[in-house]
Amino acid sequence: MIRVLKFLKTKYDFHKLFIANTLIILSILLFCFIGIKNFKSLNVPYFGTAYDSILINIELENKYRNIVFLGTENQILPLYLQDTNAKNPINNFYTEFNIPAKELFLLIPQKYKQDALSAINSISINLSKDFYTFDKKQISELKESSITIKNIKLAKYSIPQEQIKKVTSSDYINFKGYLRGFTILFLSFFYMPKFYILPWVLFFAGTFSYPKIKNEYWLLAAIFILGTLFRFSGYAQHSLWWDELYSIMAAGTNNLKDIQSIFNDPGNPPTFYLLSKIWSSAFGIKLENLRSLTVILGSLGILSTFALAKYKFNNKIALISSIIYAFSIFSICYAQEYRCYALLMCLAPIEVYFFFKMLEEKSVEYVILFTILSCIFINTHLYASIFILLNFLYGIWYLISRKESITKFFIIHLLILASFMPFVVLTFFKDALMSDYNSWIDPISWARIKMIISDVFGNLGIFAFLLILLMFFVAISYCNEKYLYFCDLNTTAKNFIYYLIYFIYSFWIFVLAFSLYRSIFICYYFTIIYPLIIILFSALIGLNRRFRIINIVLSITVLYFIHYADFNNLWKNNRTYQYLNDIANQQAIMNPEAKVISFIDPVSFHSFFASEPNVYWLGNYNSTNEGAPGVVDIIDYVLEASSYKKLIFCVSYSELSGEDRLILLDTKTPYKYAVDSIKNPYFENRVIRIRIER
Repeated sequence: MIRVLKFLKTKYDFHKLFIANTLIILSILLFCFIGIKNFKSLNVPYFGTAYDSILINIELENKYRNIVFLGTENQILPLYLQDTNAKNPINNFYTEFNIPAKELFLLIPQKYKQDALSAINSISINLSKDFYTFDKKQISELKESSITIKNIKLAKYSIPQEQIKKVTSSDYINFKGYLRGFTILFLSFFYMPKFYILPWVLFFAGTFSYPKIKNEYWLLAAIFILGTLFRFSGYAQHSLWWDELYSIMAAGTNNLKDIQSIFNDPGNPPTFYLLSKIWSSAFGIKLENLRSLTVILGSLGILSTFALAKYKFNNKIALISSIIYAFSIFSICYAQEYRCYALLMCLAPIEVYFFFKMLEEKSVEYVILFTILSCIFINTHLYASIFILLNFLYGIWYLISRKESITKFFIIHLLILASFMPFVVLTFFKDALMSDYNSWIDPISWARIKMIISDVFGNLGIFAFLLILLMFFVAISYCNEKYLYFCDLNTTAKNFIYYLIYFIYSFWIFVLAFSLYRSIFICYYFTIIYPLIIILFSALIGLNRRFRIINIVLSITVLYFIHYADFNNLWKNNRTYQYLNDIANQQAIMNPEAKVISFIDPVSFHSFFASEPNVYWLGNYNSTNEGAPGVVDIIDYVLEASSYKKLIFCVSYSELSGEDRLILLDTKTPYKYAVDSIKNPYFENRVIRIRIER
């Protein structure tokens, strides 16, 4: 028996590379086969499915509500009414669905078809932020055919596919595109592992047998390309939201001579605004052009994370770190947002890299590079000052424990602090610290702490798993001086793990403690330490154990928890204004004799949208400005001051104050003018429309 086992082991060792390659190739083929087979049911956090949700709003006379239906090749959909005074003779009705659809059509019983069709004033269709509208004339020209359902003869009016289809080569009108389809397919391997149990088993078996990777840069290149593609996938799918518009306004014009404008934002230092000004002066302020900057910065974060992990650990942990960063929904989300968070994630690993290079090698070159980078870093976000402070304290301890002078180290940090002073003096002190700036941030609570931990780590399970790994690591490293549990835990790796533990948890404690005085506790601010969290996590999973099966078990456990990750930041779409502008323009075109008034705060944001000549914008109402008049007050004022016989007011529901909602949407005591809702494609938001004819 022993001879047989030895013979088999000899054969296995001889053919190990062939077996490993075979298993990995077979697993990849199975991944693709299973993913393509289940393609329509794949649903990845943030990206969703490969098919857009279709929202249809129809302005229709009330009496035909139960006569007109929407249909696809798979189902018939009723029309719904929301936030509406049912006494209005004409209201907006909507229906919404998120399944693949090859066609859209209206269904009307034959005996009502002429009257019901003429009773439809308009149809608007939303595929994500893409807005399509059909007026009364276009509706009357829809292609008609007949269909019988349950012995009922219906007139079928087909909505032209060529006008609304997103990808002309696809059979489905709401297919998001091939890049997004590929992204969802690939990420489902990680975020929906229950579909791929067999491929993962084969993959882990193959990697278990695989020899040491000799040239990791080919694999890094593949990871970088995929990570970049995923960040470009649907990066312009959502409109610019409030914070992004604010960033563009705060940066001022794209005139590089107007350098003072980069200090306009009291809550954010000028580095990103300077970069934004340079970028927009070169490429303009179109949504796709702006977000491509942060997509590129987010992709570069893959390389900076790899570089730091490789420097302090080894190739394997560096590759694991870059894979997790590249495919992390959290990092993808904030790479697709035109704010400084992608820049923070890119710079943070480089900052730590040069910090340790300066401490350990003490060359003039690294001192200069660290100083320059830190000056840029501290002027990128206020959290960077906490980052540098914690590194400063660690550096003082490091030098003192080795009985080295701290004078040069101290002078370097005085220079870094001096670079921060212009922002502090010109903007931060008077406009943020001595004011109620950012007072909207919720105070600390256990519910809020759990929510933000879940957002940053993916879910509470991953956070708990990391804590267990940390406790186990500390216990093993202290109880076993020779580290028999690990194969390659050298002093450098061990000390850096302790540094990461100190840094990450000190950072959280500092932010929590400061937030007791004034809350600064928001999940996306933690993007600055996200690469360090990933590197710590990768090290605890990827360190070579005496028994490699432990690494595989840990990896499977991570996959299990990732399966329950549901992070997305799509809540921000409740504060976008593109849809409000689309609706205002639609109302203006349909009612050229009317004055259409939309509410946006600050009102200067309207300059980012193309509006019809009879669309006007108002701001400074009490949704965001305490003491300012409410929307209802402004409506009354406009009615007194304006001679227009027909006025249409449009405002996002999320922008209404509680008092305005009670007045406008109370069904028991309806508002004196016609009010209805036009459903928004984002969450439960909608546009409230008030129509007044005198």
